[in-house]
Amino acid sequence: MDGDDGAGRAATGGAEARLPRFSLEVGDLGRSDAHELWRATVAPVFTADLADPAHLAEFAISFEAVHFGPLVLGATASVAQSFARDAATMARCGVDHLMVQLHVEGTSRVSVAGRELTVGPGDVWAFDLTRPVATRTDDFRTVSLAVPRALLEPHLADVDALHGLRLPRRSALTGLLADHILSLEARAATLEPREAAAIAGSTAHLVAACFGPAAAAREA
Repeated sequence: MDGDDGAGRAATGGAEARLPRFSLEVGDLGRSDAHELWRATVAPVFTADLADPAHLAEFAISFEAVHFGPLVLGATASVAQSFARDAATMARCGVDHLMVQLHVEGTSRVSVAGRELTVGPGDVWAFDLTRPVATRTDDFRTVSLAVPRALLEPHLADVDALHGLRLPRRSALTGLLADHILSLEARAATLEPREAAAIAGSTAHLVAACFGPAAAAREA
């Protein structure tokens, strides 16, 4: 990650065009300032709070967001905390995306669509950013894809059925999707914008192909 002074920053390229990105880590900011910057960074999507305010002195964050054309990939590692997307948060930033999240480390307890579910290492789950969701997580590392609804609609009978849907780690389809998400993360530094834009559609198609059978089974 780019972060000589630890501050959040955006990078849009150099001699060779690279993907637009933003990164954040504690560095020289200090833990309190880094926590406030982290909360401000994710405020358009979530209200974030430490699981225990007394643990502010132990706050740690490693975050990078990269634009793959219309998709945004976010890789996050941090300490235990809660995330909520409620009516007030949605009013601050109305986005019509679905978030597809791979848990690499840590476990989240999720409240979504009137149900409770647990998402652990190796699981991939999805939620609709136009609807409420709340999570409470241990120390964690996740890699997430924000996918515009318009990219998924041609490939799914009901995009709404993905909200709160979890693909378990033991599934072959989950493994395929997880591998792809991790591959995007690993290659983000070397891809050019035209290359990333070219694979955005196929990535959305893969998301739909992997979630489609589970969504159809839920409807049945």
